[in-house]
Amino acid sequence: MTDQEYIIAFYANDQRAFAQFYNENRQRFMTAIGNKFAITDEYALASILTDACMRLWLNIRNKKLTVDSLHTTLSGYLYGIGERVALEYLHESSNQVSFEAIESVFADEPIYGDDDTTLLWKAAKRALAKMKESCVKLLTKFYFEKMSWEAISQQLGYSSADSAKTQKNKCMAKLKEEAQVQLQYLEQ
Repeated sequence: MTDQEYIIAFYANDQRAFAQFYNENRQRFMTAIGNKFAITDEYALASILTDACMRLWLNIRNKKLTVDSLHTTLSGYLYGIGERVALEYLHESSNQVSFEAIESVFADEPIYGDDDTTLLWKAAKRALAKMKESCVKLLTKFYFEKMSWEAISQQLGYSSADSAKTQKNKCMAKLKEEAQVQLQYLEQ
């Protein structure tokens, strides 16, 4: 498929096209991001790819990226998103996890303020309030309590640390999408 056909298919919520694009770009993306950021953990690279693909998908679904606005290859656009996700991963893995790391997931241009009255904080709080309790618990344990994946999987009843990580990625995608909706609402 061409890049334009992919964009049209993604906007139409075509899961097969998404899977095809993911598989076509998987190895090249993981190698390039791994080499550039010295990330050797295959699971981390797969997680970065999944997050980058979700952001690409959301940009298309939210009409931030259209056939007319694409000025590079779709793979290049994915790689650009992947660089940002890799930086977030490195920030998280340096044990300096803060709301700024989560904040950068919510918006392409984070809004910083001196207190928790910024629009983004409000959007995040509203989004969290709409999340399932299981996601809120998982995200809280990971981002704020800084628990290990093993401890999280044991406390929350996941079959393994990898299962907990996978669920965290799903929760973050839902949270990001809802935070974007809430942010748009608050900016009106």
